[in-house]
Amino acid sequence: MSRKKYDISEEILQRGILDNPDRIGKYIYYNMRNTTIGSLRNCGLIIDRDYKDEDRKPDGLIVDNTKRVIAVIENKSLSKYNTEVLKKSATNQAIEVAVNLGAKFVISTDSINSNWYNAITNEPIINSDGELLKEPFGITTCNTAKMERLIETLDSLISEKCNEIKYEKEIDPTPLALSIWNKIYKATAATPENCLYTFVEIFIFKYLSDLNVLKNINSFRYVLAMYKDASEDDVLTYYAKNVRPEIKRLFPQDSDGTTIINGSIFVNDKTGNSITGYGKTFRNILEMFKDVKLKNIDKDFKSKIFEVFFKKDSQKGGMGQYFTPLKVVQQIVNMAE
Repeated sequence: MSRKKYDISEEILQRGILDNPDRIGKYIYYNMRNTTIGSLRNCGLIIDRDYKDEDRKPDGLIVDNTKRVIAVIENKSLSKYNTEVLKKSATNQAIEVAVNLGAKFVISTDSINSNWYNAITNEPIINSDGELLKEPFGITTCNTAKMERLIETLDSLISEKCNEIKYEKEIDPTPLALSIWNKIYKATAATPENCLYTFVEIFIFKYLSDLNVLKNINSFRYVLAMYKDASEDDVLTYYAKNVRPEIKRLFPQDSDGTTIINGSIFVNDKTGNSITGYGKTFRNILEMFKDVKLKNIDKDFKSKIFEVFFKKDSQKGGMGQYFTPLKVVQQIVNMAE
């Protein structure tokens, strides 16, 4: 069956939607009233596929850079509807449009009052305080970093099983760092600087594994499982010869001669060989990291970890640039996203 032909609407031309649409950070906001779904598709403003009832005219859409519709906006005078049932009923048409377009949620708004609905379940969205989400949404107030983050959060969370904004609790590995410092120091009498380098290296190993950047035979889980059949020194040798080079391959040496891991009591940086006699300490540290998930780390962790090791350093020298280069940190942030 051939598609119905839709011309570019006068509204699209008058508002400059093709060349200069409104934005909410990285998202595009099409604020309309008289443009059909078919016209939006034919203009390349939404994904090119067949939609039901392409003559429908949504009041607004939020779209990402792949042209995927994330949300449908319904402009209504909500003050006329004095119960949640009436408000939801008044929004049913927008929810039908959202389902048709594959959008995850609907914002019913009069610019001052707003109600947010999961388009998949047709239920109100609950905020992180357990209350109805009522964040105001209007053309003059929506283009904020806060609104961009809210849209991004809802896009990642909302599903047929979830109507609620839930934030993962941040992990603070500082107590773990202190415990590991004590473990390394007692076993090796290494300087706080070398203890720090060692902690950072194993931290990065576990972190990249949790992010699924290090996979299969290079993953933290795989190395830990090797102890069932291999000796402690053999596992450390495997790490030194296989996993450590892979981490350095992923993050090549910077112009200042540093990479993501710089020095370790377990491995000779010059030869790449494991240090004999440290297999047991290496295993103990891996065991300490085993049940810690490093996907949502406290933003102050970097400064806290510096304090843990800096206070142990009687010399207090050479640790001013103790962590990873900014370039490498940015790469990790990009991977985490």
